[in-house]
Amino acid sequence: MEKANMRIQARGVDAVNAEARTQGLAFHALGYWSPESHGFVKTAPGDCNGVFKR
Repeated sequence: MEKANMRIQARGVDAVNAEARTQGLAFHALGYWSPESHGFVKTAPGDCNGVFKR
């Protein structure tokens, strides 16, 4: 499989991480941010994006 970054979107960081695990993506995420482009580490309870290495 080709190395690439993949964006996962879900409701909160924990849901993003759970979805990434089901897809077999590498941890830790390269970063998390809200749809409004606010970066964070582990706080957003609402919509959240995370980027992981494939």
